[in-house]
Amino acid sequence: MIEMFSAEEIERLKEIGALSLTLVNEDPEITAILDEAKEKVGLPVALLSVVTDGAQYFFEKSGLGGWIGDARGTPVEWSFCQHVVASESHIEVTDASTDERVKDSPLVSNDSVLCYLGVPLRSKNGQILGSFCVLGTSAHEFKDGDKELLEALSAKLTGLIEKRRED
Repeated sequence: MIEMFSAEEIERLKEIGALSLTLVNEDPEITAILDEAKEKVGLPVALLSVVTDGAQYFFEKSGLGGWIGDARGTPVEWSFCQHVVASESHIEVTDASTDERVKDSPLVSNDSVLCYLGVPLRSKNGQILGSFCVLGTSAHEFKDGDKELLEALSAKLTGLIEKRRED
């Protein structure tokens, strides 16, 4: 059976394609922003995750190793980032083992992702492309200002990504 998508979802997926966001990226400016985020929030991993209908792709990553880092993504149904895209808002998970949205994800049970803070990554056209997030392997209480920091850094990331449209 063919799954039908809304006109809004088709436009969002077109925007991801227009910006070539499912291709492997290694941009030192983007990596520096991810490094800054994980350092300031105090977590080991930062990701710029692009969410499509079937997968989340890590367009850029910092601190992520193992098989997930090598694969540069996971099925979308495992992702925390899908909730950022669906809600069009930030998602904060202080203890994934008790959070109804994600507690059954293999990322929690197999890979020990236990905390997450993600904000929407929006194109200049307003499309939510995915999530800019930080995560860790133990429960974590986020500080006042962590979400605002990620939102400010996400705006910088959007500027760098939009340059791809011009190339």
